[in-house]
Amino acid sequence: MGVEWTDDARLLVENLIAAELTAASDDDRHWMQHLEALPVCFDLGTAYYLRADGCVLVAGLDSDDPKHAVVDSRPTALLNALVSGSRRYPQMSALIPRRPHHAIDCPDPAHEYLTSKGIRCPRCCGLGWIEPE
Repeated sequence: MGVEWTDDARLLVENLIAAELTAASDDDRHWMQHLEALPVCFDLGTAYYLRADGCVLVAGLDSDDPKHAVVDSRPTALLNALVSGSRRYPQMSALIPRRPHHAIDCPDPAHEYLTSKGIRCPRCCGLGWIEPE
């Protein structure tokens, strides 16, 4: 389940970055400018950022340099960033793919438990559906 990155998506993220920069603390502003990215979620010492080109960066994996960011190249990285980011930035939900007619409900047995605890299901990225294989 891929996400098509368009010029409209790029523009939306650029606008969100600009708006967030004005409201961010000095430290957050520094890292947003350094990474040229929008913070979309935080997870046990790890921060996920989304750049306007659709690239997802992860900071906090290196305990010696917690702000060192690496590209998250997993196939689900962008979708996860959009789903997580839409909680903080509702405008981002327009970038999340709509459920196609042929999609099925997420078959992961842990899906309901995870979502009831506010945790994204790794199988469907929190969408509640997947495309049949």
